[in-house]
Amino acid sequence: MALSCTKLAFTGPRFKILTENIENGSFQLYDLIADPNETTDLSTKEPQKFEQMKKDLLAWNDSVIASFDGKDYPEGKVTPPDPKSIPWSESPLYQPHLPELMKRPEYQPSKREAKKGKKKAE
Repeated sequence: MALSCTKLAFTGPRFKILTENIENGSFQLYDLIADPNETTDLSTKEPQKFEQMKKDLLAWNDSVIASFDGKDYPEGKVTPPDPKSIPWSESPLYQPHLPELMKRPEYQPSKREAKKGKKKAE
């Protein structure tokens, strides 16, 4: 599975680095304490902090991609694969309880829904 994400952000206790497009290599650095609205890019004024946070962000991103690709699992893939999503009401685990659950008020059609059903039937 390939993971495709172009926007990334990484925050520390004080600074935040982000990119709108990782492929073009453009990053911004902000001081969240002095500039909570993120109006001043400090990437050139704080080069050491910028380079360290950029390095950390890219390493984190590489590890996420490796994980999604299964490269950090002994089998070389994510096991078991993610199951197909189904509505909870179709899950075999809920089937024995479904008749009783459907008696609850929150599962009853609202008056508005009931009126719509009557109009369709007419």
